[in-house]
Amino acid sequence: MTPVDIHNKEFKTALRGYNRDDVNNFLDQVIHAFEILLRGEGIPKLTPEEIAKHKFRVEMRGYHRDEVNQYIDQIIDSYEGILQQSASQELAFEEDPPGQSHIPASLPQAYPGNHQRITPEEIHSHQFLHAPHGYDIQGVNQFLDRIIHDYAEVLAENRELSERLRQYERPFGR
Repeated sequence: MTPVDIHNKEFKTALRGYNRDDVNNFLDQVIHAFEILLRGEGIPKLTPEEIAKHKFRVEMRGYHRDEVNQYIDQIIDSYEGILQQSASQELAFEEDPPGQSHIPASLPQAYPGNHQRITPEEIHSHQFLHAPHGYDIQGVNQFLDRIIHDYAEVLAENRELSERLRQYERPFGR
């Protein structure tokens, strides 16, 4: 389905049907939102707080709840680390007053050495134990797919910022 398909959709009229203007206004909003999504804009990244607050449905047979909760906590720790790295790299560029160069003493530290950064590939390949009264398998997998997407996007942004910082420091012999 495309925005054009939505725009061209014709509805039959009925005696007790919906108000045409209301339907058309709603469809215009859907078209606008759809176009934004197709351009890759307007999809907010999950925050660590949103990840932590997410609730999964419990099913008769699903993923072991404690294991999922512990793994989500590990993901949040790693995700917060890459978000902090991203913020520190962005700050290095924002601190430059016009006409002056702020030269960071060094590139921002990678994720602290005492923490193992989880990669999107590791999240994707992680296998959870199954348990009675566990989390809905499909719900967990769909949520992890969204985390993987956002996480990979932040990592790509970090790589780009790191490269920009390296190029920025090169003329100064750093």
